[in-house]
Amino acid sequence: MNISRSEYQARKWAALELIPLNMIKKALASGITEVWELAEEFGVTEDVARFRMRLPDVQGAGLGVKRQITIGSNDKLIFYDLSFGTTD
Repeated sequence: MNISRSEYQARKWAALELIPLNMIKKALASGITEVWELAEEFGVTEDVARFRMRLPDVQGAGLGVKRQITIGSNDKLIFYDLSFGTTD
């Protein structure tokens, strides 16, 4: 889906406001593993939850030391431990 820059900025602002990173951390720590669960937790659509989970602060260091998250084809939240084989 192609959207304009202004539409992207509006979606990003809404996603950041409605689903703050610290609340994502708490939701994931509570055992949420599905996009629909995340959407329900924050009272947003699954599209908004998906968009938020793809923003750089979630994809990067924001979820803990050497962890990355992605969304699988079945809308499961998939965590990757990036510390495997490192000395940190």
